[in-house]
Amino acid sequence: MRRGPDRSAAYPLGVLDPCPRCATEDALRAVRRLVLPSDARSDEIAVGVVVCTACGADGAFVVEASRRGALDADATQRSLVTLPADDLDALDDAIAACPAPLDERCACAAHRHLGHADAKARWVGLRAAVRGLRDAIADPRGGPGLAVPEGAAAPEAAALRGAPDAALAAALATPVTWRRVADVERPYAADVAGACWRLALGDFPAEPLYALEVDGAAVGTFDDWPAAWTRP
Repeated sequence: MRRGPDRSAAYPLGVLDPCPRCATEDALRAVRRLVLPSDARSDEIAVGVVVCTACGADGAFVVEASRRGALDADATQRSLVTLPADDLDALDDAIAACPAPLDERCACAAHRHLGHADAKARWVGLRAAVRGLRDAIADPRGGPGLAVPEGAAAPEAAALRGAPDAALAAALATPVTWRRVADVERPYAADVAGACWRLALGDFPAEPLYALEVDGAAVGTFDDWPAAWTRP
């Protein structure tokens, strides 16, 4: 595992002290941190890798914050998560490869897979997200987006993933600003040129991450969030 300094800046983890292995106070340090998109429950979600400076123990952490409800409500939950060594390595590598770990709108593989939500627009949790990430890496095709060489041009990258049909390709290239709606099956909606666009979340990794409908008609499914689209 790479354990270099966290590129996203220092992160306070004192509330997680002491180290669960050596019981040393104020010894836990975040070496990786990734901010994920908000979900139906939390306004802020952050995950990362933590190391004890005293004994060298490592693990993962999750921070979920919600300011919904009363004006003075500010509930933040911080927790350490024990992951198998291979899963922790996959998490560390994915975050290290992210070009913008503090930007929840980043469309990199780490954000796409680690931020996966269920049909109720709720984040699936770190263990399930990392399993999905590892499944994508292990896929013979390299997983959605993970096998594309760094710096590949957009058409070339699309070909590597299996180019969608013309209608879906045109939709993915159209600038769209999405909003969240109270629909369990199709939590994202947008109005585009007078048409009603809806976006459903698939049962990843068994299904593609997204399914697009326009005016009730299925357009197609895909895994990579388009660069032309703005997340809600």
